[in-house]
Parts: sequence; C-alpha cells; structure tokens
Amino acid sequence: MKNVLCVIPLSMLLTSLTFAQMVPAVESQLLSRVQHGDRNAIIQAGATGDTNFVSVLESIARPHFAAQVDSNSVRDMSPEQIEGLKESMWRPVYDDSIAVDARVALAKLGIKDYLDEILTELTDPAHSPVCKERDGHPQFRCDEIRVRNRAFDKLAYIRSRTTVRAIASFLSVTSAPASEGDIRYDSYANMAMRALTKIVDDPPQTGLPEDSATLEARSKIWQQWWEQNKDKYP
Repeated sequence: MKNVLCVIPLSMLLTSLTFAQMVPAVESQLLSRVQHGDRNAIIQAGATGDTNFVSVLESIARPHFAAQVDSNSVRDMSPEQIEGLKESMWRPVYDDSIAVDARVALAKLGIKDYLDEILTELTDPAHSPVCKERDGHPQFRCDEIRVRNRAFDKLAYIRSRTTVRAIASFLSVTSAPASEGDIRYDSYANMAMRALTKIVDDPPQTGLPEDSATLEARSKIWQQWWEQNKDKYP
C-alpha cells in the first residue's frame, strides 16, 4: 500500500499541542483521534462548534499526494524534486475520504469557503473543485450525479440555514437521474426533502409514506411549504 504524505506546518502542530493542553481530557482525546485521521472523530469535531479544531482540520483537508517514499526521504529533496514527485504520484484529494470529511467538518464549524465548495457541488457539480481538479487527468472520472448526491448528505449534516434556498430549488425535481447498470438513483426531490427535514425549523408533516407512489404528492406539500416560508431563509 502506498504511504500518504501530508506535510503539516510546524505552526499547526504547535497550535494543536497548545489546544491539547488547554481543553478538558475528553476534547483532548478527540483532538488526538482527529490528528490520527479517525473519520468519526473528524465528524464529531465539526459538530462540537469549537473553532479550536479548525487548524488541525485544515492540515488534514489540504491536498496531498501518495508516494512510495517515507517522510525522511522527502525531507532531503529540493522543492523542484518534490513538485516533480507530486505530479508523478498525483491523485485527487477528493478521493481521500479523510480529507473530504475534514472539509465537511470545517464547513460545519462555519468556515465559509468550505461551505461554498459544497454548495457548488450541489448546484453546479461540473464546476466544483471535486470535478475541476481532474482537469488534465482523464484517468480520474468525475461522476456529477454522485457528487451532487453526496452534497445533499453533507448539507444535512452541516445544517446551515444559509443552504436552505439552494436545497429547496430541487423540491420539484421528482424524476430520478438516469440509472447506470445496476445503480438506481433517488430523485433529487426526495433527497432535498430529507435534507431540509434536518435543517429547517418547521418541516411540513406530509403524513405519507416515503415511497415512489407518494413522491409527487409529498413534493407538492413541500413546495407549498417553501412558498410560505422562503422569506425566513437567506
């Protein structure tokens, strides 16, 4: 298995150490788990609302490259050699689930750039960083449908009122994206309703089972709700 090189500036490490000395034992343990790439811990850190986690999360969220070298070998390389290695061993940062989780946690902690990135994945996936970074690397295909689907889940976790309007724009899209082989996609309307239920103050109670037979009816109830409540959301 290829080792992953993630260069963390000394200032980041010092910040993390200072934080570990200041917080209670429970949060110190959480910080340690985050630093070791524990995905559950990264998501938990985002949910704490504690911006002291930002620096260590940003060090994890940065693009990196995989290489068959250890950190000592890289330390002896010139900047030009490192850049060449990055190019030869390049891989998308967005295929790294730990880095992606860190970016979502940062959005949850209120870092706007990361939230805007996820909103672009929802509204214009083809021009989102997750797809744009593959430019010039055709061996890495960007699946725009999956990018958008994941954005719904990310926004449901983040629960920002500023995202409600963008999510609500999909309430009328009841047709599912075209299937691919054995893969069957859910409709964007269904995913929008599920996400909004976790975010908005007073989601409508449709009283209907969540299945394909009731989709149109549930969608209309939600669209009516949105028309009555859209002025409450930025």
